[in-house]
Amino acid sequence: MKPEFVRAGLRSLATPVLTPLERLADLPPAARQLVTAGVLRLADSKMLIEDPLTPFNIASHPQSATETPAAFGREDRIERIIEQATGQGLKPAFHNLMQEFAYTLIDVCGNPSQQALVADWLSRGFVGSYLMTDAGGPGISDWQTSLREDGGQLYVRVNKLWAIEAHRAEFLLVVARPQRGFLPLTFLLDPARVATLDRAPVGQPFLEGHLQLGNVQGEVPVFPEDILKQGGLAVVNKALTFARPRFVRALMAHLTWLETEGRLLIDETDRSLVQCVVQAADTICARKSFTRESVDDVLATKYLANELLLKLVVSGCVEQAGDERDLLAFSKMEGSSYRCFLELYSKHKARRS
Repeated sequence: MKPEFVRAGLRSLATPVLTPLERLADLPPAARQLVTAGVLRLADSKMLIEDPLTPFNIASHPQSATETPAAFGREDRIERIIEQATGQGLKPAFHNLMQEFAYTLIDVCGNPSQQALVADWLSRGFVGSYLMTDAGGPGISDWQTSLREDGGQLYVRVNKLWAIEAHRAEFLLVVARPQRGFLPLTFLLDPARVATLDRAPVGQPFLEGHLQLGNVQGEVPVFPEDILKQGGLAVVNKALTFARPRFVRALMAHLTWLETEGRLLIDETDRSLVQCVVQAADTICARKSFTRESVDDVLATKYLANELLLKLVVSGCVEQAGDERDLLAFSKMEGSSYRCFLELYSKHKARRS
């Protein structure tokens, strides 16, 4: 799908978001307006001061150039969970969905021994959690979760925030700043070590009490066999590219359920935006392979979904305060609007006419 006009001036900043969406879905005018308004809101000082504000030149690459298989073997289970969310909302479906995404990460990044450990813990009813958000902020160089060495033994200092069910987790995936280099390391921590860490709930739960976040602090020894390193960072990105559009589809299913329950009041314009997000996510999920453009497509789709959730709350379409809080929280999960926009802008800012 071709852009309808050449974007220049401040509105050119929306091009890295709109270009992927234009190849994924039929964008109604309301979607273009929503994307552009969000970009103008999110543009930071560096962009406003230093960007030349000339049109972007973002060409599509031949999809066959870098195709790799996109299947992870969990599609059918995830489809059933999304269908459940359409009929019952995310409350009964959320943890099952997150579990499937965690399985995907272990399947692609863990070695057979690590996969067997996780399978055993889960069979015994243990709860796991994935610790990403760091107390030091978004930049990896500022993370407080880091490694130190003492007498030949490696330790990981943990200071992680707002992880799903982390307050009751019995095994953990902890993403840490490395001693050297800039790529984060992910450690699989067993129940014995996790038991020595401080874990506490934080804030009120979401989804009517079904989703609680927690913080984790402390220090434990780690070993080379704890590191998830099958396939490297590229494989992690593929797992996230697999999970994110399915998470977006689950969010749109939740909106459908809220409307059915009379808890969300939307007009035809809002409904066209929901359909646009669903079409974009469906297009990605239907693909049989990953390409160079896959990450851009996923980031742009999550951005549009985030802006829609924000619009519905700001416009007063959501009847209950708890639902408003849920939707705003989901707009921050698996990529906030600013993070999605910044990644797309940073990747393409040099490609100008």
